[in-house]
Amino acid sequence: MRRRKKRRREKRRGRRKKEERREEEEEKRGRGRKEEES
Repeated sequence: MRRRKKRRREKRRGRRKKEERREEEEEKRGRGRKEEES
């Protein structure tokens, strides 16, 4: 239920927040892959 409230806040602020979160998630995944390779 708390997550739903967060989603409503994102809609109020705009879609840019969602895009930023997606970029952060991609960066975290990329870092994890780099660590596995090294």
